[in-house]
Amino acid sequence: MSEQRRVELWLNKARELENRGHDCYEDAAQKAKESEETDCLKFRAAQELVHAKIIQKIYDRLKE
Repeated sequence: MSEQRRVELWLNKARELENRGHDCYEDAAQKAKESEETDCLKFRAAQELVHAKIIQKIYDRLKE
């Protein structure tokens, strides 16, 4: 397997983990009892999506 293919696989895995993290934080936010907790968890969920987009940009550049 080529080095580029290995990097692509790792980037896909990283993006998948960020998306799962987003889902986890969203679920936790829905279960939170305090608004401060909800706000913090929703912020963390949004950050996971930012990370996933960054990983996607790196992946796209690699494929060029």
